[in-house]
Amino acid sequence: MAAPDHRLTADADALLRDAGAEADRLRHEYLGTEHLTLALVGRPDGVAGAVLRDVADGAPGVRDTLATVLAPGRDTRAPGAERPFTSRTLEALRLAAAHARALGRDAVGPEHVLLGILAERHNIGAQALAHHGVTLEAALAAVRRLDGGGPARPS
Repeated sequence: MAAPDHRLTADADALLRDAGAEADRLRHEYLGTEHLTLALVGRPDGVAGAVLRDVADGAPGVRDTLATVLAPGRDTRAPGAERPFTSRTLEALRLAAAHARALGRDAVGPEHVLLGILAERHNIGAQALAHHGVTLEAALAAVRRLDGGGPARPS
């Protein structure tokens, strides 16, 4: 499963697979920002994990918050059918690519996905993160500090 039109790091590709596994677990037939957020909080390593540790009041709390709002679904996709990205997920991934470019990276990593989710703030993942003190500004500052990214902001 790959994000359309964006080059992904191996870690970001694994993150998308983990998000698909979260959608499977919830029996959702789509891949939303909530699944990406669950996958992010489930990966404590790397820059994104460090950002969540630095900025959030606890990644397990984000998971718990999402558990209270996500109901199990009823996946009716045909066997082997592709799971579509929601429009908010596509926008978050577009914004992730913009953040990656602005930070001088040629591929989208999990930390950029986190920034993209937060930048597309009208989604379940961003709302759960905000509930735990994760803002775009704080996450962007932490990514810059941890990853040495440049000062530019995407448009």
